[in-house]
Amino acid sequence: MVQSPSPTVIVVAASAAHAERFRAALDRLGDRLVVVESVQALRGVPLRKLRALVLDMQIVSPPAAKTVPLLRRALPESCRILGAGRPTADEPHPFEGVLPFPSGPGVLLDRLRRALAERASAQALDVELAAEIELRCHRLEGQSLYDRLDLPPGAPVADVTRAFDALSERLHPDRVAHLPEALRSSASTLYAAIAEAGRVLRSPAERSAYHRKLRDPS
Repeated sequence: MVQSPSPTVIVVAASAAHAERFRAALDRLGDRLVVVESVQALRGVPLRKLRALVLDMQIVSPPAAKTVPLLRRALPESCRILGAGRPTADEPHPFEGVLPFPSGPGVLLDRLRRALAERASAQALDVELAAEIELRCHRLEGQSLYDRLDLPPGAPVADVTRAFDALSERLHPDRVAHLPEALRSSASTLYAAIAEAGRVLRSPAERSAYHRKLRDPS
């Protein structure tokens, strides 16, 4: 059983020889790295804070299509599953990224760090997106259609189109499908309000009627 308080990266190697090569190549990760020689050995490792699992392609091919989904369900959502090996063009890999192994220690370490940084960056963007959704939903009540698009009253149609397109790029339901259900629901409400603003303010008849209503609310 492998003991590690909070590993950052676990490498599952195909053999003792491969395990030693991984350890030698990645030893600069210090005690945040754990190298094991079987998937079963993961049962002895606390996975809650795991950031990456590196699978030697020799041990997951050909049954990788079954192995990786099983591991995906067992690992924390923040963990990235990477493959280490030489994938061929006619055999697509099931991983979120591929590390060049065998390779020099510097190359392997650099690629691993970049892979982890990409996941961290994506998570940071998710936090920003979630905060924007919550804030915009909170502000919806009492907003004018122009407010919904971050525009001044009477902004020209060209500005309305640009603002709507920019917000759609970030907040369209397809863009938030990976977020938790509660946030997706808020995003759906928000996008409906933004879409209404874009539709009304780009239609000459509806825009004129809306302006008359603003001038005479009664």
